[in-house]
Amino acid sequence: MKRTKTNSTPIDQLFDVVSQCLTPELAKKILAIKADDDYKARMLEFADRCNEGELTPDEYAEYGMYVGLGTQLSTLKSQARLLLSRAADA
Repeated sequence: MKRTKTNSTPIDQLFDVVSQCLTPELAKKILAIKADDDYKARMLEFADRCNEGELTPDEYAEYGMYVGLGTQLSTLKSQARLLLSRAADA
């Protein structure tokens, strides 16, 4: 989805460019990206400790980075699903 320059952030602009470059093959590879069990366990621990206010500043920064990365990956996967849906309808 293209955004206007007035409400477009650098990450929005990056996703716009990436979505224009997606192929069905690449979209399928993006959708196959999964977190491993160690990563999932660390995020659950961070989430629990964050909710209790027990993260150190460094852990909080790391947790925030992972949450942001997860959000960005979700956006990318959404674009991949949209591309595959449109290809199936064509």
